Amino acid sequence: MQLEEQTLPAPEAGHRDEGMGIAQALSLLLLGLLVDLVTRILLLACGFRFYSAPSMVVPQVLMWAFLLWFGVKMGGSVRRLATASVSPRLLAPVIVASLGAAIVLPQIAGLLPMPDRLVESMRKLKEIGSLPLALSLGLIAPVAEETFFRGIVLRGFLARYSVRKAIWASAILFATVHLNPWQAIIALPMGGAYAYMVIRTGSIWPGIVSHAVVNLAHNFLTPSMLTWLGYTPDDIEKLTFLPYPMLVFGVAALVTGGIWLKRELDRQSGPGTAPVTS
Repeated sequence: MQLEEQTLPAPEAGHRDEGMGIAQALSLLLLGLLVDLVTRILLLACGFRFYSAPSMVVPQVLMWAFLLWFGVKMGGSVRRLATASVSPRLLAPVIVASLGAAIVLPQIAGLLPMPDRLVESMRKLKEIGSLPLALSLGLIAPVAEETFFRGIVLRGFLARYSVRKAIWASAILFATVHLNPWQAIIALPMGGAYAYMVIRTGSIWPGIVSHAVVNLAHNFLTPSMLTWLGYTPDDIEKLTFLPYPMLVFGVAALVTGGIWLKRELDRQSGPGTAPVTS
């Protein structure tokens, strides 16, 4: 596959010719995490509990607003990536593959023992409520993270590095910002896949859809499927790995959806090619 031949839209007039580099992206992310930390401290000082809807949503919104504003100021316009048309034929395979990934990848991450404190922290986050959790994981995170990592960062990296280096450098940064190895194990391959889809389609929207499906499926659909299979909430909390039927379903969805998606991409732009726009 000739990835080196693929390009994304060139920088628009008025922006710097040279895109954001790895050091710049890392520095910007550290500043964003500082914004998140300061916001959380201020919310705690105002009497909000650490595990509450405002403490979950407000720091996330402010951090990503800062990162996107600063990223665009550094020359990372994403207007074309956000407005590029995408064939609706991609929607079904993206969803199927994402459902599979939401089941399979957490099982791989689960091979690494998770500390009890982190397990308890994630449990408390889920107790905040379905609406703020869905808003955070299904809307804010997919839109903001894909715009930043696969729009601003990836586009900048492609102006400086080879396509492969740009894909995996942006994916590694995406994994690192999750701040723990269990989520990073999931984020790394998904970040690479999202970057690949941007290069093949010229749009961030397939990645946004997939990102939302993975987040929502893992946190809402998987527990519902376990309940349907007869597991109680206590049983679900004690599970280390998902039952065999769900694993089979997940692998089948991931493989089938992945092959289907690849064929649809090849049908639209040809094998190993991507739309080139000026």
